[in-house]
Amino acid sequence: MACSSLGLLLLLCLRGVMSVDQVPLLVWSHERLDWGGHHPPSAGHVVETSELYVHLSHAVQPSSSLVIFMQDKLSVDDFTKYGAVHDDDKHTGVFKNVKDLFGRAASKLFLPAVDWKAAAAVVEFARERLGPDRREFDEGPGYSQVPRNLDPHQPNLVVYRLPATAGDSASLRRAAIAENDEIIGNTLATLTSSGINFTAIYTALRPSRVAGSSASLGNPSDVSRGRKLLAVDSTVTQSTYKPLAFSGNNGSCILFWASNITLVYTEVAGGKAVHIELADLTFNNSVVDLSNSSCSSDNATLSLTYYNVSTFPSLTLRFVMINQYYQVTKKNWFSVKSVEVDYADTTATFNTTYISSLEAFSYHCQFLSSSSYYGGYLYANNDQAPKWTVTFQNFQIQGFNVGNSSFSYASDCASFFTPAIWMFLVSTTVLVLILTYGVQKILAITTLDRFDDPKGPALAISQSD
Repeated sequence: MACSSLGLLLLLCLRGVMSVDQVPLLVWSHERLDWGGHHPPSAGHVVETSELYVHLSHAVQPSSSLVIFMQDKLSVDDFTKYGAVHDDDKHTGVFKNVKDLFGRAASKLFLPAVDWKAAAAVVEFARERLGPDRREFDEGPGYSQVPRNLDPHQPNLVVYRLPATAGDSASLRRAAIAENDEIIGNTLATLTSSGINFTAIYTALRPSRVAGSSASLGNPSDVSRGRKLLAVDSTVTQSTYKPLAFSGNNGSCILFWASNITLVYTEVAGGKAVHIELADLTFNNSVVDLSNSSCSSDNATLSLTYYNVSTFPSLTLRFVMINQYYQVTKKNWFSVKSVEVDYADTTATFNTTYISSLEAFSYHCQFLSSSSYYGGYLYANNDQAPKWTVTFQNFQIQGFNVGNSSFSYASDCASFFTPAIWMFLVSTTVLVLILTYGVQKILAITTLDRFDDPKGPALAISQSD
């Protein structure tokens, strides 16, 4: 069956795809497409930009309509973890609509490992391929309605930027992916009933896992308080984003970087949460406004302003930092005093703890979040803050003593002794004490001397008596 073959292909390709710098890409159509003799790549092969364009040039025709579903993050692991791809039943897993549509398609192509930069440029390629006569519809993130003025007699390009799927737990991500799958199913069902022939593409802007990091948003086991010095993992930085730099009068004075920036807004308890991903907008697309940032020798403020993000016309993420001299250490220390979220003329303020470092160093933490699930380094300071959950992964910032637009050595939030090490030391100490006590008691045992020596002469009893 088509679904079982898709599941087998996914499982086989997962073994070969060891890097996480790629995203999957699915193409299907109810029309017969001529792939030009090009076959799907072998397991483990990473499809680069030129090769992807060759495949898509046969799927995207200037006379046809194209529907692109662009998710924020997706990896082949998501299919195997949430999609029940091994199950022949098309109505199981969170990708039930995608499985059904892909299985019934007359022509289909599954690329499990596409370079994420190439996948992110699919929309631009489609614009060039369909030509200037196309009718384009791109309503921004969260838009799920079918445009009413589609013309079946000329090429149409409809881009759906699906809602963000990153969350504080696997259950939230699973629910978000399932919601996107429903959007895909309902949208294509409406297009089919309208009599419009189309080709569909489903892919993502970024992989759901970050290369170079063994931790993920769902594994906060390594979170602990404390400090140690470490060099920045250059492989992680280079394979994802470049640090964001704010320049003052004397050059770069603030550096900031994170592999993931996730904001979750909930108006009321138990209400529907709005997930906002800002990493790509901050470091890749460079649409963030830094005009309200400032820096001096004693104070620094990094203000990141985004426009038309999710349901917010304007959203600002602000870091307030101070630099102070401490008599005890005879050195200057900088610290992040607060993290603020400005929205709708309202400010949610979070106080911070342990986010400090020597002036000559930067500060790094694997997870920095207002959620206790990740260690709770950010604490709500006003009534608006509990409505927000702010999470940074691989967070690094330097507000003073910045030179050559690169981070200094980092003071890390991870301690020398993790909870696991403390448990081992305490358990080992208790067991050693018990063993020592037992050995001392055994050595203290002495032979009783109130009985006769069993090796003495035998007792003789006369039989005449």
